[in-house]
Amino acid sequence: MMMPMSPANLPITGQLLADVLEQAESLARAAGAMAMQRFGRAQRVDWKPDASPVTESDLLIEAWLRQELSARFPQHGILGEESGGAQADAEYLWILDPIDGTRSYARGIPIFGIQLALAWHGKPILGVIHLPALGETVAAASGLGCRFNGEPCRVSEIRDPARALVMVHERDLARARSPALQSWLEQIQIERNWGDCYSFVLVATGRAEVALDPRMQVWDNGPLPVILREAGGHFSDWQGADTIWTGSAVTANAYMAPALLELLQS
Repeated sequence: MMMPMSPANLPITGQLLADVLEQAESLARAAGAMAMQRFGRAQRVDWKPDASPVTESDLLIEAWLRQELSARFPQHGILGEESGGAQADAEYLWILDPIDGTRSYARGIPIFGIQLALAWHGKPILGVIHLPALGETVAAASGLGCRFNGEPCRVSEIRDPARALVMVHERDLARARSPALQSWLEQIQIERNWGDCYSFVLVATGRAEVALDPRMQVWDNGPLPVILREAGGHFSDWQGADTIWTGSAVTANAYMAPALLELLQS
C-alpha cells in the first residue's frame, strides 16, 4: 500500500489511517495465532545481552511481521525488538514487539501480547495491542478513538486513590527513583503487577487507574501514547514528557495523572 503525501507534510488521517489501522489489527491477530501454536509447549529460550529472554516464536513472528509490513508499506521504516531497525529514519516508522511479556509466554502464563505501532516523525499515530491467550485486542489511531474488541473504550473516572487499582512494574526501582511514591501507594485500594502490556491495557479499558514502569524500551512503549490518549487517559515518561524514546512509562486516567506526575518528580 503506497501512501500519498499528506497536505502540508501532516500525518495521514481519516479513512486512510482507518484502513492502515484495520491492516495492523489483522496482522496482530495473525501474529497472535502464530504465538498460540507454540504457547504452553516446550521451545528453546535464549538470553540476550540485556538478560531478557527470546524464544523461537519471538524471532519467527517478528520476521513475518517485517515481511508483511515491507510488502504493504515499502516506504516505511521498521524497528523491532529482535532485529533492530530498517529505514529507521523514515517519515513513517513501524515499531514492533513480537511478544511483549516473553517471560510470561515462555512459562505458559497468558498475559503476553503482540504490539504494533506506527509513528510519524517519532510520534505514534496508531497502536495495537493483541493478547491472544486472553482474546483481547485494544486498537487506536489519532482522531479515531480507542476500541477494545471492536467496541469503544475509555479509561476509568475514579478520582479517589482509596478506590484505585495501581500497577507498578519494577516496584523497587520505581520507589528508588521517586521516594514520594511509597506514601501515595499506601493510600490506594490495591497495588498489583500483572506485567508488561497487560497492565497498560487494563488502564486503557477502565479496569485499572494507573500503570507505571520506570524502565521501558521503545518497542514496549510504542502503542501506548495513542491508545491512552484516544481512550481519554494520560501517557508520558517519568518526567512528564510525551515521548516513547526516554525509557519509562506513566499511564493513568485523566483524574489521577496530575497529582501522580507531581509526586513522581518530587
